Amino acid sequence: IKKEKIDIDKKANEYAMKNIMLKLLAPAFEKVIEIHYRAKADIESVVPMIAVLRYKADKGVCPENLQQLVDEGYLKQIPIDPFSDEPMRYKKAGDDFVLYSVGLNLVDDGGVMGKDLSGKSKNWLDNGDAIFWPVGK
Repeated sequence: IKKEKIDIDKKANEYAMKNIMLKLLAPAFEKVIEIHYRAKADIESVVPMIAVLRYKADKGVCPENLQQLVDEGYLKQIPIDPFSDEPMRYKKAGDDFVLYSVGLNLVDDGGVMGKDLSGKSKNWLDNGDAIFWPVGK
């Protein structure tokens, strides 16, 4: 989305203006595109999560970065975050790690999940990152 500089709202509106049915369904198209990218990010996160956990089980510590997992044969390549078209985000956090996507706002918020109107942290909001690890409660 970011690499191709796609404005989802603008694209949906362009198509919607050409057809009354599309005009009525345009909000649903935007949601379908969002769900597709969310699912892709969820899938892309599974292999590096397992690789980090295997590395930690073998070495007793988390790797410094995802490139270390590639260099030591735990990963073939660093997975790409479909929202930024850049490598999936990873950082050590004490004895644990954080694996995340920049999410819907396309901004790296440093591995901080978005908050809803009541202040509760939640994945896939438009004001924070999507956190894959650690797994939320």
